[in-house]
Amino acid sequence: MNYPILMFFKGFPTFDLSSFSSIKLIIYLNNKKVNGTVILLKLFIYVNLNLCMGKRKFLLDFGTEKVEVEGYDPQKALIKYLMKKRRSLLMTKDKEKVERLWKSVPSEATVSSARSVKKYRINWKEKGEGEFEGARYVFYLEEEA
Repeated sequence: MNYPILMFFKGFPTFDLSSFSSIKLIIYLNNKKVNGTVILLKLFIYVNLNLCMGKRKFLLDFGTEKVEVEGYDPQKALIKYLMKKRRSLLMTKDKEKVERLWKSVPSEATVSSARSVKKYRINWKEKGEGEFEGARYVFYLEEEA
């Protein structure tokens, strides 16, 4: 896996942002090179790039509706939106409205950004199983190829 590298040269950080998943922090010993390689301290600190990167805009397309949201990661942006849908199901007291909301929950979603388009299948269950046993209105995401 390619990690962007955060390097310190005389106290000034530079970024190589070739991948946006994580940053590998490498501290060099006085920038000395031996046989073309840099001597490294055996200190690797993994920093989540979300601290350095701003939020991106995503378009969630459910077929019947399109919603524009902001986030760092397409899957997490989708989960945040679906959790709001789930919360409205859990907090609604009127049983007829709950049934109407339950029938309208999305089963497929397409998350598109400026760089990529990802499709997800959403499996909703009224009662949780396994890890989420006893929970109501749970969903499972599967990324489609």
